[in-house]
Amino acid sequence: MLTLFPGEPVLKKVRREAIERDVGIVKQLADELVSNISAEAAAMSSFWNRQSTIDERRKRVHVQVDSGKSRLTNAAILSNDALVRTGRLLARDAGLHRLYLEIDRGRICGVRHAMTDGAAVPAAA
Repeated sequence: MLTLFPGEPVLKKVRREAIERDVGIVKQLADELVSNISAEAAAMSSFWNRQSTIDERRKRVHVQVDSGKSRLTNAAILSNDALVRTGRLLARDAGLHRLYLEIDRGRICGVRHAMTDGAAVPAAA
């Protein structure tokens, strides 16, 4: 997104907010998943099966739920880390950029790039 639309700060901001909302939804989904499926597992019953069989099935369901929650939580953490990194890039790109051309006898002999903080760095020629 940052490289596809380098001059579109409003578009980047709106898209970032949408991604932040989606990450929040994934975090909530992990917790809801555990509570909803745990309730369903507790309600399991069968006239034809022994209680030990039902208990074993409940255990398997809980293992799968924990695994799914772990994957969702990890995905949310990774997404949040990516949002932090892109936030830094957006903040960096939001500043004023200036190019200083060094001219000697009518020819460009050097180029410097400076941001709003005033630190000049050599730019690619």
